[in-house]
Amino acid sequence: MRRSSRLLNNFMRSFSFHGQGPGTSARTARGRTDRVRDGERRRIDLATFECRDISRSTVLQRVCYDRAHHDLVVATGGSYARYCGVAAETADRLLGAPSMGQFFNQNIKREAPGGRYDCGA
Repeated sequence: MRRSSRLLNNFMRSFSFHGQGPGTSARTARGRTDRVRDGERRRIDLATFECRDISRSTVLQRVCYDRAHHDLVVATGGSYARYCGVAAETADRLLGAPSMGQFFNQNIKREAPGGRYDCGA
């Protein structure tokens, strides 16, 4: 295997929500669980989510995923949005995409309520 392929595979594994790579839980330094509000002011408890702060994207600041419920929470432009029914593979592909913002906009982002990955009321 070429060195560049090996580096990419290692990078992808380290950001996978499936793998044993490094990640951050949604717990704060004091042991409390993060709670955020989405754009519609609904509270989201991130206790069951695995969250990652994103520094390599100009669109996404944070990505959180709950494998058991297939829920994705993303911070974009300083506000949070929740996407339901997102497959783990899609969340992993988001984290490994060369352009996370482009992948998010093309494959996940809702254009209107009731659209793809809508969580309902």
